[in-house]
Amino acid sequence: MLWFGWISQSALSRAAKISAASLAQILHRLRNAGLIVARRGPRGGVGLARAARDIAVLEIIRAIDGTGIEGRCVLGFSECSDAMPCPAHPVWKPAKELLARQLEHRSLDDLARSVERKRARASRRGA
Repeated sequence: MLWFGWISQSALSRAAKISAASLAQILHRLRNAGLIVARRGPRGGVGLARAARDIAVLEIIRAIDGTGIEGRCVLGFSECSDAMPCPAHPVWKPAKELLARQLEHRSLDDLARSVERKRARASRRGA
């Protein structure tokens, strides 16, 4: 498992290349969902509340985005269900259910390992 330690919000903002204000909103949602913890002070910052292998990607999406992918209509209609389907509903519903299952079975650790493998391959090609 890759190690995820404490990181300051400013360092995280720089690394993610997003504004401090946008990051604060995301971190607030992640903290409310119990996915991260924060501490103040000179050695403060944010860290994971659980091991990265125990945090599903779908949990992160739901925490940040609200409903996640399950509650969204691909065409953007406010009402899209089996009772009131949009034109894409017969195709989109099974696709988003499959995607939700995949994201539920992928962890933050899986994502980090995937990025590390891609970086290692890229550096070998560039060397």
